[in-house]
Amino acid sequence: MNIKKIKLGLSVELMNLEAENLLQGVKDAMQRFSQEVGNFIGLSLVEDSRLSASYLHREYALRYEHATLRVEVANNPFTKVQSIQNFYLTGTDRIAA
Repeated sequence: MNIKKIKLGLSVELMNLEAENLLQGVKDAMQRFSQEVGNFIGLSLVEDSRLSASYLHREYALRYEHATLRVEVANNPFTKVQSIQNFYLTGTDRIAA
C-alpha cells in the first residue's frame, strides 16, 4: 500500500471516528495500517496555541517505525469538544509516495 492509499483510508476512518478520547481513536484508526507504518513508538505535543477565547489549537505527532502522523486538533476545554482540523502523514522510503 502506498502513502496516498493510507491517507485516503485514514481520511475515511477519521470521518467515521466516534471516540471519547480523540487521540486514542486516531491511534486505533492507524492500527489498520500497522503493516505499512510499523509499530507505534510514541506521541508528543508539537504545538499548543490559542485560536480564540474558547478554543485551543494543538498539534500532535504520533510516531511509528516507518511514518509520522501529525494531527491538528481544535479543542474547547470548557465543553470538552475536540475536532480534527487536519493531518499530515510522512514516511520513510519504505512507504511509496
